[in-house]
Amino acid sequence: MAAQNTARIEDTPPSPDMTVRIALGGETRWATLATWSDVADELVAKHGGTPKVDNLAPPNKASSAIVLSAAPSTPTFEPKREGHDVIGEARSIVDLEAAVAAGFAPKATIFRRGTMVNSTGVANAARSRAAHDALPGVGPACADFVTRIEAEKRSDEIVPLAAVRMTKGGLLALPDKRYSVTERAFETLVGYHSGIGGAAYLTKCWPELRAINVNHWMTALGQSEIKMRNGLDDAALAKWEPRAVRLRTRDSNSSTTPREVFGVVSPKRYTNFDVDMVARALDRSMPRDAKCRIVYDGRGAIFDVQFHSNVQPKDYVAGEFFKAGIRVRTDDTGGGSLVGDALVFQNLCLNLIIIDRASTPLFRLRHTGTVEALATRFAEGMKDALGRLEHFLTAWNYAADDNRVQPFEGVSADDMPMKVSELMPGIFNSIIERELVPVRGRRDETIPKLMTMWEADTSYAAHGHKEISRGAVVNAFTRYAHEVEQDDFNADEIEHSVSSLLYGKGQSKPAPLTYLPVGRKTDAEVES
Repeated sequence: MAAQNTARIEDTPPSPDMTVRIALGGETRWATLATWSDVADELVAKHGGTPKVDNLAPPNKASSAIVLSAAPSTPTFEPKREGHDVIGEARSIVDLEAAVAAGFAPKATIFRRGTMVNSTGVANAARSRAAHDALPGVGPACADFVTRIEAEKRSDEIVPLAAVRMTKGGLLALPDKRYSVTERAFETLVGYHSGIGGAAYLTKCWPELRAINVNHWMTALGQSEIKMRNGLDDAALAKWEPRAVRLRTRDSNSSTTPREVFGVVSPKRYTNFDVDMVARALDRSMPRDAKCRIVYDGRGAIFDVQFHSNVQPKDYVAGEFFKAGIRVRTDDTGGGSLVGDALVFQNLCLNLIIIDRASTPLFRLRHTGTVEALATRFAEGMKDALGRLEHFLTAWNYAADDNRVQPFEGVSADDMPMKVSELMPGIFNSIIERELVPVRGRRDETIPKLMTMWEADTSYAAHGHKEISRGAVVNAFTRYAHEVEQDDFNADEIEHSVSSLLYGKGQSKPAPLTYLPVGRKTDAEVES
């Protein structure tokens, strides 16, 4: 940066062209009309809060003065300035009102709403969109995650608490088997369920000393239960049960290490609505073109479903709401509830560096009750989330989701596979069953050929998966007509009919994509 454009920490301007004074956090800087916004952003990043900006230019320079407001209703400076976008300001105000109405509490911008971002802001807006586009779709992300959890081969075992022991080698010992144990599971076992206390100390002990401590307390617990049982009358004895725990186990990462206890929970109250179930439910409830990031630490997971603005980076302004999302957090070790929040992201400055992330709670579900009840409440929470984000999803063209696959009548949603390659045969089968596209011949022969046509289409591949897309379905039928169908009349009929999958017929919308497992008879066929 040229010397005459450099802001300095002084009480008086170092040169006549430095007419803008910026003060924040006990620090005062001077800048030119060309550099003041960058200096203000630096001070905000350093101190936080809203800077006080004064333009000390002579009156004849007022037309190029800066605009800054500490809050929408309390402007610090209000003269006109080049770089203010009226359309961007209106978009920001409409988005702000919609966010507030949906229960969010967005922060005030540092600069007046509608002030256009600088070149750094444009570049950061483009990077934000590119990073969003690089994420996998919600379908592939959830499918990969479910496969990962299935590989753990989880299972639960209910055991009497007094029967649990530790080996000198640090393993959790039962009369007939041995488990490795995570630190979290051990702390829950000895602290919450056994009441031994000192879990933090015991985790730091070497295994032999830890075994001596734990086994002593577990032996005492067993003796206490025997004494209690012996003092009961026959009626009370019939109802008495020893204290028990449910050990949540999975395969360890090592072939030489026993199965691992990763959680210790109540045998009666805790409901296994695990991370893989959350992933399946999330996939069913989100638009196909939503993006998803999943973070898993072995205990629980964070699911971030993301939607991004389609506003061009060059049109970004201060107060731009450019991203929205849904965050779901859950813990499979009994350490917390299933929590959901809706999020909106707003640019507060001109560099797209100071970002406000406003959130509003959706639900907090304890791991109690039935799995079906939890799944229903989770689905209701996701519906609420999409409702709160409806304004943004509509503005960013996420509202119309014609690629969502529904179960065929009489088919349970639980029967629908998550992997697109396993779902597609059922989609083709359903289309043929409903006579949407007149494909002739035996289905056990035609559907594998349609799958070959679909797999040959590379235009819809993403992150190693093919997304569900009407375009890919149409292309498969069209390629089938050209390369497989031998009868010219049948081929022409297929090509003529397949367009209805994209555009519908007349004024009607396209028929929904549904899934019917190959080889499964419909209710009408069963009745006949």
